Amino acid sequence: MFSFHSSTCHKTTQKVTGPAFIDIAFKYDSTETNINRLIKKIKSGAKGVWDLVPMTPHPDLAEPDAREIVKYILS
Repeated sequence: MFSFHSSTCHKTTQKVTGPAFIDIAFKYDSTETNINRLIKKIKSGAKGVWDLVPMTPHPDLAEPDAREIVKYILS
């Protein structure tokens, strides 16, 4: 079972370095297009969507794990 918990860059209800998961869920509907978009952002990194602080890329994260993370966040 995959378990995901992060507190360094994101928390569930409050902004840390990156946005709160709840804010991401409000911004993006849970559609296949958005899921794929967010997987790409996780794997490639991102900048300028929420703030000027860049999100670190995670290229070694397996796509199924990234998909599960995104589905969790959007739930």
